[in-house]
Amino acid sequence: MEYILARYKNVEKLDYTLEIVTPLFLGGADPLKAELRTPSLKGVLRFWWRAVYGPQIIQNRQKNVGVEELKKREAEIFGSQDSKSKIGIAVSTVDKLEPTNKRLPKGIEYSVKNHRLGIIDYLSYGLSKYEREIRDIKYIKEYIPPSNSLILTLYLYGLNENKKNELIKTLKILHRFGGLGARTRNGFGNLYCKELELSDTEIKELYKYEMSNFTAFSKNTKVFFFPMRNTWHEALSDVGLAYRKARLSLEAKHSYEQRGLIATPIVQAQNREISRGRHAKPFFLHVNKVGNGYQGQILFMPYKFGGDNNKLFDKYYKACENMVKNIKERGGQEL
Repeated sequence: MEYILARYKNVEKLDYTLEIVTPLFLGGADPLKAELRTPSLKGVLRFWWRAVYGPQIIQNRQKNVGVEELKKREAEIFGSQDSKSKIGIAVSTVDKLEPTNKRLPKGIEYSVKNHRLGIIDYLSYGLSKYEREIRDIKYIKEYIPPSNSLILTLYLYGLNENKKNELIKTLKILHRFGGLGARTRNGFGNLYCKELELSDTEIKELYKYEMSNFTAFSKNTKVFFFPMRNTWHEALSDVGLAYRKARLSLEAKHSYEQRGLIATPIVQAQNREISRGRHAKPFFLHVNKVGNGYQGQILFMPYKFGGDNNKLFDKYYKACENMVKNIKERGGQEL
């Protein structure tokens, strides 16, 4: 394994205070207990680094060479089996955090078989269960409530200026489009830090490359914004309801071919799982804090689903386009 002398000298330290915008379901050894864990944060940073830099590294080179170069470039920051990471991560708290499993707001309600259900409950499915005694859901996984703050500290061990800039940009992308913990694609675990704000121009610069075989920014990426709201759950309700209705509009009830193209597995109320192999949806729901308000956002970031199976990809992308059209019809304003 590579021995990095820089780990013991010339260490640069970066501190960011992050406000929790939407409930943070971040677990540890006990998956039902809320716990701040740095390994999961490094994994999330790796994901968004690939989403930003993967396409330009691979597409600027021959395919096989490009993949190897991508692995090499990623290891230069985050480490690998053969080399240590050149970054260290620590998370501390501003005040004492008090995790809870208190019931979240239902959000905007909708009707299913004469029952009134909340869209926040829909988005947090799997983190709660229905209790017959109270005739309501109960959260079985703890979360850290919004308005709490974390201090993220990055230690850079001899990272050159270019790699440092890549890391900071990755953190900005995570801040704008992603989150920490469970159900981040459903808008949970979103964070806010003024120092990490991205401009609309910086976002549009991400759309330079062709679609990749993995989830990454491309010319096909789109971002949709929804009206400003007074609370995080109102903003999350907007995007959650738009996403749910767009997904259900793909086909008739009890049909799952189109919805299965968007994401699988699909778990039904009867605990019946429908799957064509696990793959995550290319839609990222998010809540941005803007001034004293909150704004819902949906990122559409497709990839070449199906690999060399062009017919499967065509079906997948057609379903995605129908979803995008429906999201626009439901109030999403494209950037």
